[in-house]
Amino acid sequence: MREASAAGFPAHWYGNAVAVLPAWRRWLFGSGSLTARLEAHCQQLLRVAPIAQGRAPVAADERSLLGVTARIAWVREVVLIADGVAVVFARSVLVPSARAAWPLFFRVGTRPLGALLFDDPAVSRGPIEAARLDSRHTLWRRAAHHALLRSGEERAALWARRSCFWRFGKPLLVQELFLPGIATLDPRLRQAGAWPSHRAVNPVE
Repeated sequence: MREASAAGFPAHWYGNAVAVLPAWRRWLFGSGSLTARLEAHCQQLLRVAPIAQGRAPVAADERSLLGVTARIAWVREVVLIADGVAVVFARSVLVPSARAAWPLFFRVGTRPLGALLFDDPAVSRGPIEAARLDSRHTLWRRAAHHALLRSGEERAALWARRSCFWRFGKPLLVQELFLPGIATLDPRLRQAGAWPSHRAVNPVE
């Protein structure tokens, strides 16, 4: 288990699916494309809505994972909308020194970034980590900033996952926060609850 912090909040990132309720395991630790998994659960349409892209501050835990000290990087934030419901908020971070290795990052537009990553033979993926985040964490607050949480969800602890993709030795950090709407796609999540209680998760050392 890895512990990192954002704005002073220690988030426990689990690298082992055993720490996660069974209903969430394939969503958080599935090795394939999350985009493809979402599309498989859609009745009609999955679309990508870009909401921010450009140079922006990098959170402390993002810097730690990328192994950099730079406080400004290229950041892309999007929401994935399935059958008209916002289900995932994604934030990708590319440090300036990695820009030349990732030209596709600047050309992705409204296409799913995940689909492009898995189609590129030069791209490899590092380990997946998952955590449950609340309003003390930067990723959660960015989703709230974009009005992706409705009234009554302000105190929700939401599952997130992150991993670094590597191309020519340069990392691209991809983080995905599962919004409460994800439960509309998977009956098992509706049964388990969109955000399980703290008692259901046990740290794995």
